[in-house]
Amino acid sequence: MRKVDLAAFALLLALGTAEGTALILTPSRQGQPVIHDEFAYLLQAKMLASGHVSMPSPELPEFFEAAHVLVVPRYAAKYLPGHALYLMPFVILGVPWLGPALGLGLFCALLYCAARALGLHRAAAGAAGLLPLLSDNLAPVFGRYLSWTSALPLIAASIACAALALRTRRAPWLAGLSALAGWLFWDRPFAGLAMMITLGAATLVGLRETAEVRLDRRARLRWLLAAAAPLALWGLLTLAVCKDVTGRFTELPWATYARQYLPGDGPGFGPGAPPAPERAVPAHDRRTFEAMEQGRRAFTPQVALAALPQRLAVIASFEPTRLLWPLALLGLVLSRALWLPVGLFGLTFFCLQSTFHFRIAMYMLEAAPPLVLSLAAGLEGLARLSQRPPQRALRLLTTSLCSLPALLLLTEGAQWLSRLQTRGHEPPVLTVAVEAALAPLRSQHALVFLRYPADRDLNSDFGYNDPDLVHTPLLRALDRGPRNAELMALHPDRPAYLLDVVTARVTPLPR
Repeated sequence: MRKVDLAAFALLLALGTAEGTALILTPSRQGQPVIHDEFAYLLQAKMLASGHVSMPSPELPEFFEAAHVLVVPRYAAKYLPGHALYLMPFVILGVPWLGPALGLGLFCALLYCAARALGLHRAAAGAAGLLPLLSDNLAPVFGRYLSWTSALPLIAASIACAALALRTRRAPWLAGLSALAGWLFWDRPFAGLAMMITLGAATLVGLRETAEVRLDRRARLRWLLAAAAPLALWGLLTLAVCKDVTGRFTELPWATYARQYLPGDGPGFGPGAPPAPERAVPAHDRRTFEAMEQGRRAFTPQVALAALPQRLAVIASFEPTRLLWPLALLGLVLSRALWLPVGLFGLTFFCLQSTFHFRIAMYMLEAAPPLVLSLAAGLEGLARLSQRPPQRALRLLTTSLCSLPALLLLTEGAQWLSRLQTRGHEPPVLTVAVEAALAPLRSQHALVFLRYPADRDLNSDFGYNDPDLVHTPLLRALDRGPRNAELMALHPDRPAYLLDVVTARVTPLPR
C-alpha cells in the first residue's frame, strides 16, 4: 500500500471513528445499551474478558432470566461469540463504547481498501469510504452495540481479501478470506455462510487456473489448505463453544434458547403452531416473543416470494444511494472484478436472508458493502465515459451526468449532518436513568429486584448481571413477588431493594 493509500485509510478511520463516537456518546445515550441484544452482547463480551464462554447455572435460575440469555444448563448468551470477541478488548479497557465507534471508522477505511483491491481509482475508492458517513441507514447502527458494528468491517475486509486472492493468486490472501469468513459466521451467520460460498467459488477459480497453467501439485495443495485450514479451525472452535454452553457438540446455543423460550425463532418457514417452550417466558418479554412467534408462523414460502420485491426496495432505498442504485447496478455489470467477490456475496446473502421472517431494513445491512462498492465502480465508469466522446456537446452531456451523483451525495450529506445535530437534543433513554439509580447500590453489594410494567413492552431488559453472579458488586434479579424471600435467603449479606424500571425509584425491602 502506497503512502497516499495509507493516508486515505488513516483519514477515513479517523473520520468514521469521530462520527461513531458522536453517535454513541450523545447526551441521550451516554454510551449505554438500549435494546435486548445490546445488553446480551455486552454480557458475552464481559464473560470472554473474564476468560469464560459460559458460567455455571445460578441457583433459582428463574430470577436471572433475560432476553437472549440462557440460565440453564449454563449461564451464557445465546449467540456465538463473534461480536463479543470484537467488543472484548474495549470491555477490558473500560471503554466498551469505543468498539462500535471504531467499527464505523474501520468500515469506511476497509471499504477504501476493498475498492482499491478491486482495481478502482483512488477517487472512486474514497467515495466508497465516505458514503457510510452520509448514510441514515448505515451510520446510526454504529451508535449501538449491535453485531453489525463488527460484521460490516469484516465483510469489507473479506471482499478485499477475496479480490486480492483472485488478482494475485497468492494463498495468504485466500487464507485471510477463510479466517474472516469463519469469524463472520460467528458474528452474522447468514453473512458468514454467504462469504463461505464466495470463498468456495474463489478456491475453485484458483484451482482451475493453476490446472490450466500446469502448476505442480504442491501449489494446488497450498491453495486448498489456505482455504480449508482457517475454516476448519473455526469449526473446531464452534464445536467447543457448543459443548461448553449447551453440553452438546452439535447443538448451537441459539437452538437451546429457542427450544427453551422461543421455538418459532430462527430461519426457515413456519406454517402451523410451533411446539410449546420448555421454560416460561418472563412476563416483561412476553409481548416481544409473541410477536416474533406470530411473524415466523405467518412466514410461508408464498409470503417469502411475495416479499422479495419489498426486500429489494429496502436495499435500493439505503441512503445516500437510494437515487443512485441504477448506477450501482451499472458498475456491477461493467466491472468483471466485482462479479465474484461483490456480486456473488451480495446475491447469496440476499437469498439466505430472504428465508428469515424479519423484513426490517436493519436486517439487510450486510448488503450495503456490495451496494457501496458497486456504486463506486459505477461512478468511476461514468467518469471514464465522460472522457471518451470526441464531440464537445456529447462530452458536455456526459460531464453533466457525472456531476449529478456528486450533487445528490452532497445534498444527502447536508441533510444527514443536520439530522446528526438534532440527535444531541433527544431525551435520555431509559437505560441512563435506571443505571443512575443503580450506581449507588454497587458499593453496598446490594440485591436489587427489578419490577417491570405489566402493560408496556419496553424492548429493554435490565436484568443482565456481571458474569460472576456470586461476587458481582450488584446482583440484579426479576421481581417475583412473595418468592423474592427465597433469593434473599440465599444472599443474607446483601441488602435488598426493589427498583421500578419505569420511574427508576428504589425502595428498600425489609428482611
